[in-house]
Amino acid sequence: MNQPNFYEMIGFQTGHAEPQHGAPEQPDLDRAAFFIDFDGTLVDIADRPDAVRVPHRAGELLRALHDRTDGATVVVSGRRMADLERFLPDFPGILIGSHGAERREGGKHWQHAAKDTPELDCIRKMVRVWADSESDVLLEEKPCSIVLHFRQAPDRMAEADGFLRSVVEHNKGFMLHHARMALEIHPDDVSKRGAIAPLMDRWSKRRPIAFGDDATDEGMFDAVNRRGGLTIKVGPRETCANFRLDGPRDVYDTLSTWLQMGPERV
Repeated sequence: MNQPNFYEMIGFQTGHAEPQHGAPEQPDLDRAAFFIDFDGTLVDIADRPDAVRVPHRAGELLRALHDRTDGATVVVSGRRMADLERFLPDFPGILIGSHGAERREGGKHWQHAAKDTPELDCIRKMVRVWADSESDVLLEEKPCSIVLHFRQAPDRMAEADGFLRSVVEHNKGFMLHHARMALEIHPDDVSKRGAIAPLMDRWSKRRPIAFGDDATDEGMFDAVNRRGGLTIKVGPRETCANFRLDGPRDVYDTLSTWLQMGPERV
């Protein structure tokens, strides 16, 4: 069975111009707001979510960017908040987890109202039953969603897609979310685009700059583009971003250059 194209499954509109390869010219960091994805952007993709390795320079670089932008630096991820806080223990800024269903700001935590609802509990039970029969499919449970990972079983993704679509159809208020080698059911009003919109309003005098690698970041890119910001796609695949970098190492090199931090410091 052919592996499904997850960009096609989410209805991503093709035909965008190829982004410029390489980093943009250095922006005015004193008037910038950063929205940075985690997996595939700050860390290389791993076979299992818990197997990623965070570069030793991540903490110092993110803190320097946070300080330079007066706190307008946000990590926006599909990860659970608990994971983000474990991987980035020294980052003092805003963390957005679970695609927007979790947030930490100023030491305070917020989670979507879907947490612990009977509807989500019902979805979890159905997905667990399916996953129990698939030894190479990894089940991940988040506070407000449930995820199936297919990096070790890509041939099972198409069948799972049909099953999860059926689950969503019978549970109002939830949607099926496609990511790279993963399928997730989460509340239908959750998205990275929606999560960063109020922050862009708050920092309206700052130019938004977004880094991301996945189709899940395209809504964020589109929102930033509409505000006249800079959008940087990390890795291959079609995108509406303005610029393209090859991988996380290039992200670190770009940010380090903008911050004028030499390699020996990061």
